[in-house]
Amino acid sequence: MIPADAGKLLLYAAAFDNRQPSEAAARAWADVLDERATVNDAQEAIKAHYAKTRDWIMPADINSGVYAIRKARLERMETPQPPESLDGIPARELAWQREYRRAVGDGATEVEAMQAACDALGVSVPIALPPTNRPPELTIARGRQCDHGCIEDPVRR
Repeated sequence: MIPADAGKLLLYAAAFDNRQPSEAAARAWADVLDERATVNDAQEAIKAHYAKTRDWIMPADINSGVYAIRKARLERMETPQPPESLDGIPARELAWQREYRRAVGDGATEVEAMQAACDALGVSVPIALPPTNRPPELTIARGRQCDHGCIEDPVRR
């Protein structure tokens, strides 16, 4: 994290605990705050900290809070299969999944994370099929029996 961002966090923390932020403190915090921590996530960690305790927050507390925020994001989202354009090469697929998970941890949406992972590996984003607006009764797989006992392709003619 850069000292200017760490300074923003010190000012935010000062609103809770009346500390006196300084340039030296901002540089020191920047040195120890996790490089993956964003200002927004760190502010959320500060807010969560002061919602639970009156203890002064320190960079280690922010790092722990940011870790919990990132972990919660990752637990809510599954990592999709890597694009076929990676040619099934395990090292490239693992690198793609790592980039995808990093983007999700940073707060990206699924689409943004897919784009970031593909960009990082220099591959095209797979084209997603548009969602269908078919009624549920018409989405039965070909050759399966519907509720009415039909075994034909359920397409309106």
